[in-house]
Amino acid sequence: MTKFVLVLACCVLVGCGSAKKAISESSMSIYERAGSSLEASTEIYKLAQSNVAPDAAKASPQFVNAHDQIQTLALRITTDQQSIQSNVNSIQSNLTRVEDTTPWWARMTSNLAVAGIVIGIIILLWQTGLGMLVKKIVWSLGMFIPKNTMRSAEADLKMLDSDDAMAQREAVAIRRTSDPAYEAARKKLKQRNNT
Repeated sequence: MTKFVLVLACCVLVGCGSAKKAISESSMSIYERAGSSLEASTEIYKLAQSNVAPDAAKASPQFVNAHDQIQTLALRITTDQQSIQSNVNSIQSNLTRVEDTTPWWARMTSNLAVAGIVIGIIILLWQTGLGMLVKKIVWSLGMFIPKNTMRSAEADLKMLDSDDAMAQREAVAIRRTSDPAYEAARKKLKQRNNT
């Protein structure tokens, strides 16, 4: 189980990187390498143009051919590197309009985790009896009292304030309709008293 959790955590963390940051870092690395390559190709071109080679080597057609190829290739490298640097600058300027987004599965996982935590807290409160304690505290503040309980309490207060038999019957009727357990207990007691 521990290995599964570790693998799952690694998979989640892999998706946590910023794509915008990765693109920016990669393009800067390309730009730096293109600059270094550009300097090298410029040096090659300068060396190819210099007259350092002995006259005997210059007379050789192979040397002249190689010399011309080196100059052509050096110019091509220089042009390519300049083009790469230009493209990197374009990427950097367009990168400001790119935004990192969270993948759908990461959002879903996050929502499921939050839902699991909420459900876990509710179950914990229910199983430990702390839920009833929270209810009592909220009820003592006069908040979220059930409507049927309020009606029953009003009828009981009305019954206590007067000796009217009608108020007593009304209080019992309200309690019977609002609390099924009370009604079942009343029927059981009535049957026991009748026998």
